[in-house]
Amino acid sequence: MPTTISKIKLFNYKRFREYTFIPNARLNVLIGDNEVGKSSILEAIDLVSSGSSHRIESIGIDRLLNIDSVNDFLHGPRSFQYLPKLMIELYLSGQFDHTMNGKNNTDATECDGIRLICEPNIDYSAEIASALLSDPNYFPYEYYSIRFSTFADEGYSGYKKKIRTVTIDSSNIKSEYATNDFIHRMYHKYTNDNTSERVTHKAEYRKLKDYYANTINLDNSISNLNIKFVAEFFHLFSALLFFIQSSHIHSVVL
Repeated sequence: MPTTISKIKLFNYKRFREYTFIPNARLNVLIGDNEVGKSSILEAIDLVSSGSSHRIESIGIDRLLNIDSVNDFLHGPRSFQYLPKLMIELYLSGQFDHTMNGKNNTDATECDGIRLICEPNIDYSAEIASALLSDPNYFPYEYYSIRFSTFADEGYSGYKKKIRTVTIDSSNIKSEYATNDFIHRMYHKYTNDNTSERVTHKAEYRKLKDYYANTINLDNSISNLNIKFVAEFFHLFSALLFFIQSSHIHSVVL
C-alpha cells in the first residue's frame, strides 16, 4: 500500500495563518499567481518530513513565522502566552508502525501522521518577558524551540526519519549542488539494499569511460568533436560515481 498525504494543515506558516489542503491521492497540480503560496506548501511537506532542526535554523524562524501573527503580537498585549506558534501537520495514509498513530494533532482524531511545531521555549519565559519589556519592537525569534513528532507524540529527527521525500526546485535546476543532491537521493533510494548492484555500476562506468578514451585515441576524425562534448557528457556520470564511491564500496578489479 503506497504512502500518501491525506491532509496538510498549516498554522502561522509563511503567508498562511491557518490553512488546510486536502490533496488528491494520485496527482496534484498547484496553479496560481506568484507569491500565493504554491512553493510554500511543497516546502512545508519537505520541512516536516526532513526532521532537521538545523535546516529550520538555517532558514530562520523569522522567515517561516507568519508576519501578520508577529505584527498582531507586537500590537497586542505582548506577553508570553500570546506569542504565536508555527505548526505543520501531515495526515498520512499507508502502512505504518504504532509509533505513527495517535491523537497528537489539532483534529484530535486517531490517525497516522507527523508534525512540526516551532513555539517559544517555556524554559526561557523569564528571559523573554524581560526582553519584551525592554524593547517595544522586540520579537523573541531566538527563543523559539523546534520539535518534530508523530501523532503518537514520538519525536524524530533527520537521522531517524519517518517518511522520505524528494523535491526538485526548478529555480535551482542549474545548480550543481541541486543536481548532485537529487542524484544522491534517488540513487540511494533504489540501491539501498543492493551493494553488488552499486559495484556493478562502478565497474560499468569505468569501462564506459575507458571506451570513450580509446575511441578518441584511435579515431582522429572524431577526436576533436569528442573533446568538445566528452567533459559535459561525463558530468552526470561523474556525479553518480562520486556517490557510489562515497557509499564506502571497496574497489573491484575485473
